[in-house]
Amino acid sequence: MVDPHLGAAANWRLFVRSAVDHSIVGVMFILTLKQSNRMDNLVYPIRQAIWISTLTAISNELVWGGTAFLWRFPVPYRELLGTPTWMGFMALFHVLFLRSVITARWSKLRLSLLIAATQFTVLFSFIALSLAVARAASTAVQIGLVSVAAVVKVVLKRKLWEFARRQDDLSTDVTICLVEFAGSLFQTVCLQRAKSSTLAALIAVGDVLQAIVEVWMYLSHNFIVDGRQTMETATKIVESALFPAEPEDKDAAPKLFLVFSCEVLLFAESVEVMLPLLYAAVITALWHLPNARFSLIVRDLTADDISSLLLWALAQSAIEACSFLAMATMLRRRYGVSAVSQMAFVQEAYWKTIQGKILGSFLVILNLAAVHQGVVSGGAES
Repeated sequence: MVDPHLGAAANWRLFVRSAVDHSIVGVMFILTLKQSNRMDNLVYPIRQAIWISTLTAISNELVWGGTAFLWRFPVPYRELLGTPTWMGFMALFHVLFLRSVITARWSKLRLSLLIAATQFTVLFSFIALSLAVARAASTAVQIGLVSVAAVVKVVLKRKLWEFARRQDDLSTDVTICLVEFAGSLFQTVCLQRAKSSTLAALIAVGDVLQAIVEVWMYLSHNFIVDGRQTMETATKIVESALFPAEPEDKDAAPKLFLVFSCEVLLFAESVEVMLPLLYAAVITALWHLPNARFSLIVRDLTADDISSLLLWALAQSAIEACSFLAMATMLRRRYGVSAVSQMAFVQEAYWKTIQGKILGSFLVILNLAAVHQGVVSGGAES
C-alpha cells in the first residue's frame, strides 16, 4: 500500500486487496451458515460459496471504490459503512444462484441470519470499546470502560446461552459465537494499552471472578446424575440414531443439558487461552511488515512495546490455562465429564464455525485499523 494522501488512483492495490480479503470473509461466513444449517457439499457446493463470495466482494468494491473516486479517499469509516452493502450483495447473489436452497430452508436460515447479524453487532461493539480504552485519557476512564465491558459480556453470554437452549441444533453455533472471540480480543487489547499495573491487575482478577460467576450461572442446577450415567445416556442417544427405539432413560434431557453446559464453559475457557497468543502473533507479524505504518494498531509501537505485548499475551494465556484446568478438574470430579473428549468433539464437529469466525474476525479488525479505511483524519504519516 502507498500513502492515502496520494489519492484513490495511486492506491488501486488497496481495492484489489480489499476484494480478496472480503472474498475470504465471505467464504468463512458461508461455512458458518452451512454448518449451522447442516448443508453438505451436495446441497451447497464449496465452489458455489467461493463464486458467491467473490462476486459479493467485487460488487462491494465497485460501489465503494466508485465512491472513493467520485467523492473522497479514504471514504470515512469505509469498512463499517461497507458492511450493510456487503451483506446486501451476499443476500442478492444467494437469491440469484441458490433460490431453491434458500426457499426450502428459509425458516431456519432466517434465524441463522438474525444470529449472525447480532454477532456482527457484538464484534463491532467490542472493537469500538477497544478503541475507547486505547484512546482513554486516564487510568480511571480505562477502569470504568473495562468494568462496563465485563458486565456486558457476562450478561450477553447469559442471554445467548438461554436463547441457545431453545434452538436445538443451532445451540452450539450460538454459543461458539463472537462474544467469546471479541471479548477475549478486547481483554488482550486492554492489557496491551493499560496505562497502569492497577488496570492490568483488575483485568486479571475480573477474569477470574467472571469464570466463577459463569460456573455458578451454568452449573448451579441440581443434576441428579453422575459422570457414568451421563456418558451412558450420550452413548444411548448415538446408538438410537442408528437403531431408533423408544428412549428408556427418563432423565436424558437434564443429562444432555449438563453435557451442553460443560461444552459452553470449556469452549469459552479454551478460547481465552488461545486468542491472546494468536492476537500477539498476528500483531507481531504485522509490525514487521512494510505496511505497518498504515495500521493504527501497530504504527506507534516500538520494539519494546512488541516485547511487552508478547509477554502480556503469555501471562494472560497462562492465567487462562490455569482457569481452564481448574474448571476441567471440577467438571471431571463432580460430573465425570472429560474436558479432552468434549473439546475434541467441539473442535472436530464445529471446525467450520470456529475457524470461520476466528479468521473472519481478524480480517475485519485488521481492515478496520487501516488508515486507508478512513478511521482517522489526516491519513498516514508521511
